Amino acid sequence: MSITDKRQLLIEYAKCASNPSYTIESYFETFDKTQEGFVPFKLFDKQKLLISNYEENRFNLVLKYRQAGISTVTAAYAAVKTAFALSDNPERVLILANKQETAVEFLNKITGFIKQLPDWAAISFDKSSQKHVRLSNGSELKAVATSTDALRGYTPTIMILDEAAFIEGGQALWSACLAAIGTGGKAFLISTPNGLDEIYYEAYEGAISNTNKFKITHLRWWQDPRFNKDLRMIKTNDMITWIEKPENEKIEPIIEGANTLHFDAIMKLIDEGYRPHSTWYENMCRDMNLNRRMINQELECAFIGSGDNVIEGEVLRKQETDNVQQPAFKATEWDNNVWVWQLPQKGHRYILALDVSRGDSEDATGMCIIDYDTFEQVLEYHGKVQPDIAAQLVDQYGRMYNALSTFDITGGMGIAATSKLKEIGYPKNLLHYDNVGESNIFWMPPPDAIPGINFASKNRRGQIIAALEEAVARGGFKIRSERLVAELKKFIYKNGRPDHMKGSHDDLIMALGMCLFVANTSFKKLQESDNMTKAMLDSWKVNNHVPENKTQYLLDNDTISSSVTPNKTYNNPKELLSNNNNLQNTRDFSWLFGNINKR
Repeated sequence: MSITDKRQLLIEYAKCASNPSYTIESYFETFDKTQEGFVPFKLFDKQKLLISNYEENRFNLVLKYRQAGISTVTAAYAAVKTAFALSDNPERVLILANKQETAVEFLNKITGFIKQLPDWAAISFDKSSQKHVRLSNGSELKAVATSTDALRGYTPTIMILDEAAFIEGGQALWSACLAAIGTGGKAFLISTPNGLDEIYYEAYEGAISNTNKFKITHLRWWQDPRFNKDLRMIKTNDMITWIEKPENEKIEPIIEGANTLHFDAIMKLIDEGYRPHSTWYENMCRDMNLNRRMINQELECAFIGSGDNVIEGEVLRKQETDNVQQPAFKATEWDNNVWVWQLPQKGHRYILALDVSRGDSEDATGMCIIDYDTFEQVLEYHGKVQPDIAAQLVDQYGRMYNALSTFDITGGMGIAATSKLKEIGYPKNLLHYDNVGESNIFWMPPPDAIPGINFASKNRRGQIIAALEEAVARGGFKIRSERLVAELKKFIYKNGRPDHMKGSHDDLIMALGMCLFVANTSFKKLQESDNMTKAMLDSWKVNNHVPENKTQYLLDNDTISSSVTPNKTYNNPKELLSNNNNLQNTRDFSWLFGNINKR
């Protein structure tokens, strides 16, 4: 557009400054891969809506599919805002990405659009480097890799987190981001999903539940005119299976010309079991080798089942919906950090695991107790205590539940806790030794043996994680704790190894994993021994003609001493603790025979 009249120029300048969509479509070109060249930048409806949301909201979250071009649209928007800013109110744009080169690439997109503006826009570059650009009107652009240090000393008016779901740093980084824009700056989180991460996903969940101020712009691939030219709605429960079928087997009902339907009509069809399909979509699925996780993440914008979470999002969401509960009570003597869902039940068997910390600000101790018979979590502790105090915690609740107790002894903290337990007289029969059940189910530890599990031995960490996956994802184990689920959301594969995200922890995960590992190994083997013992007693009763009353006497008097009086209801842990005096007298492995009175 050529403008020579001064009045027209002023009108055009004001129009460009106030309407970024108009400026983009009037003056910018973008590279079109299909035509292998630059073409006028024409925004489709959803992209215009996105720009409108950028203008009207401080906090924006963009949920997008692969090849949506949203980074390009956002770069064009930033170019307009910086170039047409007044010198007494310049824009300061900060681009954050997981990698420096990604942030620099985004900055280059912005400067590329600025250079397309006509001369009458009167904008030039005062400073230009790879990471920092300053314009003649005082506006600035900076590109940095994500870190809390990078945010110091700079107060952006617009902060862009590109591929936000892949950024590490967690809540510490996001807190620094909020502090940086605390004077009124805007934040744009742009990404495809990547599992249940701590920044992007948490912001999305908060927006859905109206607990934060983020405005979500959800761009679906079938709303893009580039990709929906032959859009069809196909009645199928499994799109991937449908794509794999030969043409002569694709008999499901199809609605042709679906790209002409209104958004609400398409969403109604999706609710009825139809799935959108186009040639572009099918080609993209094939390019991804029909990988369901990748398709969910990259094309369907799905958090559930996407990303690199050890326990998939769908499973965790089901745990939250079906099993997670508020505790029945919180023990006040441990700063309300002991959460109890169920008190000990007569005849039930329990397993306790402790992941002990140093007790400083960088680490926390996690303890879990599970009910082996109902296969559910019944108690949990999460707090910052030193090993000797953690030993007292185990002593209190291990006795209460008469629980077989194990510990992470990979480092010195776990060994310190077990030493303290022995010192205060914790029942020997309640200590789990990792060697039990390897070759001899009645293996007895030497006096100097250390109870617990060494993660560095025999690939125990991998086996513990495998036991966790199997039990939680497929075994029907019931997680009660929202704290534990929160940790699992941030427990991912890093370079093929399960680990927590940066800024997160896995104390409760490891405690539960150890419980489930013991349940699946030593405990199961000893239960098999229990069954063998019962069979032996039954055989002895028949073959040796033991009097009925004598057998009953043996069963009644040579069994586990229970902390729970039969037919008595306990309302709080202190009441239970007052009845645990007999626990000291239990014999080795007596916890195994918790149900023997029922025989």
